Amino acid sequence: MIILYLIIRECKFKSLITFFLTVGTLIAILLKETETFSVRIFTLDFANKRFLVANDTERILVIFRDFLTREGAIVETVSDSIQAVNSVTQRKFDFLILDIEFNGNNGFGLLDKLRRLDPDLPAIIITGRPNNFVLQRIQKYPKIDFLEKPVDLRSLRQKLIKTF
Repeated sequence: MIILYLIIRECKFKSLITFFLTVGTLIAILLKETETFSVRIFTLDFANKRFLVANDTERILVIFRDFLTREGAIVETVSDSIQAVNSVTQRKFDFLILDIEFNGNNGFGLLDKLRRLDPDLPAIIITGRPNNFVLQRIQKYPKIDFLEKPVDLRSLRQKLIKTF
């Protein structure tokens, strides 16, 4: 951090654009070099967006909630289909993240119910088995993408950036 300050202080910038490009490049280099660097630049457009995360594994709910909250999102987690339907009935969400094998059932039934309540709700389906049946079903829905388990949070971020 001190190195970054010294570089910025000693450089003479001709414009604010040059300044921000230089700072952004330096931060990107530092972020690549160390995972513990704590500067965060909010460039994602899903800050203050409402997310519903539906998964029957508590550990996964916590990981997604923490990740999305750090990105500035408002996150609600549910662990069963009744809670998911109630949440979508009561509130407007900007995005749904749904485990397709939800509570031991096929999550497409839940997805159908949620889409009847909010036809424009974009979603990412999480699946451990992206077979032809699952992929064909996903393609029938507008504004839906999928991620394979185990979910890489960088891939999730990229899919969300494409959506917003």
